[in-house]
Parts: sequence; C-alpha cells; structure tokens
Amino acid sequence: MNPTRPLEWLVALAAGAALMYFLDPVSGRRRRREIGGYAESTAKDLRSRATGMVAEARGAIERRLGERRHLAAVDFDLTQDLNRDLDR
Repeated sequence: MNPTRPLEWLVALAAGAALMYFLDPVSGRRRRREIGGYAESTAKDLRSRATGMVAEARGAIERRLGERRHLAAVDFDLTQDLNRDLDR
C-alpha cells in the first residue's frame, strides 16, 4: 500500500475496525446475531416492496389493456355504423 494514498489507508483501517468489532470474542457473537436479524427483516421488507411494485405494474398494464379493448370496441361500432350508412 502506497502511503501517499490516504483513501486506501482509511478503507483498510475501517475494514480492520469492522473485523475487530464483529470478531470480538466477548460480544462479537451477539453483534453478528443482531446484524443477521436486521438483514432478515430488511430482506422481508424488500420482498414485500417488490411484490407491491409488481402488483402496481400489473394493475397499470391491465387498466391500459382494458382502455384499449374499450376503444377497440368503440372503433368497431363506429366502423359498423359507417359501413351501414355507406350501404344506404
């Protein structure tokens, strides 16, 4: 490591401090367990948010397709009316 690059030194120092914090023989196990709980609840939250986003997207697509189906039916009705008027 080049001593003229302080960012590398700070990153190495932070990594070493984190390792000491979590691998501490007295409290490290409790800290790791807490982090695992946070990770689990965060994963559950993200899964729930993703499910909600998919449901919103699906609803928007279905609404959009419903509008198109309705417009297609109106267009078809107008075409039939026009054809009927032209046949007279």
